[in-house]
Amino acid sequence: MPEASSELPSDGRLLFVQFGDYLEAAQRFAEGGEETYAAQRYTVDFVADLAKRMERVTVLTFSTDYPLQRLPSGVYCEGVQLYRDGQRNQQLQLIRAAAREKPTHMIVVAPLIPLLYWALLTGKRLLPLFADSFHLGGLKERLKGRALAWLLNRSEIEWVSNHNLAASLDLYRIGVDPQKIVPFDWPADVVPQDFSAKPAPTEPPFSLIYVGSMIETKGVGDAIRAISLLRAQQRDVELSLVGGESEQYRGLVDQLGLGSAVSFLGRQPHDRVLSLMNEHDASLVPSWHEYPEGLPMTIYEGLCSRSPVIVSDHPMFGIRMKDGKNCLVFEAASPDSLANAVLRLMDEPDLYEHLSKSAETATEDYLCPLKWDRLIATWLSTNPEVRASLGNFSLTDGPYDDLGLA
Repeated sequence: MPEASSELPSDGRLLFVQFGDYLEAAQRFAEGGEETYAAQRYTVDFVADLAKRMERVTVLTFSTDYPLQRLPSGVYCEGVQLYRDGQRNQQLQLIRAAAREKPTHMIVVAPLIPLLYWALLTGKRLLPLFADSFHLGGLKERLKGRALAWLLNRSEIEWVSNHNLAASLDLYRIGVDPQKIVPFDWPADVVPQDFSAKPAPTEPPFSLIYVGSMIETKGVGDAIRAISLLRAQQRDVELSLVGGESEQYRGLVDQLGLGSAVSFLGRQPHDRVLSLMNEHDASLVPSWHEYPEGLPMTIYEGLCSRSPVIVSDHPMFGIRMKDGKNCLVFEAASPDSLANAVLRLMDEPDLYEHLSKSAETATEDYLCPLKWDRLIATWLSTNPEVRASLGNFSLTDGPYDDLGLA
């Protein structure tokens, strides 16, 4: 990991507001635990390094509740759960917790409009740093998109970042100035050369794996129903689900009589996830359009594992993923379409082997050149010329000047 810039504001008070629970991850690593997703240790270590160079660094998570506490690294952590069962969202409580930290700099890792607006009204230097797309299907969503774009276009915000190119272009689509949009990415901890290209499987069962959150809009139910459809056609297929427990989906498996055809593997260390992807015959990324995907690292890792990837037609995937060239694409929220894509992969060994071999070319331009740590260190720099250098990575310059958005 690159060392943080020596030009950081030593008297600065930096506040991250994010879904991820920094406290849990840092404590797990201190106890010798493993990463649960890509670049997790890299982000924990970088934030700890920032805490050595600034007056105060705090991570405020909105995925759970716990009181403010200080880690041995010097990083402060607090939890204010944003969505509690049966209650309105807790954005006011989140703002109050942020105000108590008296930050000079804020990095907000979600499009939380009231919090972003409060940060601007109170004179904080603000970096919106998302991993979101913006589904604007209804009037409410369209109005929210307009309000967000208006806020992000304010002159007080120098840069807006989103994970990977497709999600960054979605910011442009809702009206954000492309000159201030800088796509970022995570460093690659796996490459296709780490695994050998695979021959088409000849021995049943044909095994599929899903890695991600266990929620309906991620397409988990569709994957289970597709297995049921395939087995009704006497096709010997199995599905492994990685990413937590879910009584809802265990109930669906029982209801469909799938028995051991669907395995719940729970949360797995990140290194084990990569091995599991390689051990299975194909990886599934069945997200619905409604789910605010960026361009998930799960697709990149699936490609690197050399097991062919089957993805939904989510708008964020199409910029990199092409049916029959580097993946198979099916209609989101359609178990029938997903089942047909699996059949195609099972019945066309030449296609299977082509997709496995194509991983090297498929991943060449998948990741954006600006990495998360460099983005933050550059934005924090006390040198205006260094901060201005982020413009070299905006949608109107550098690697993206061929988009014609200038």
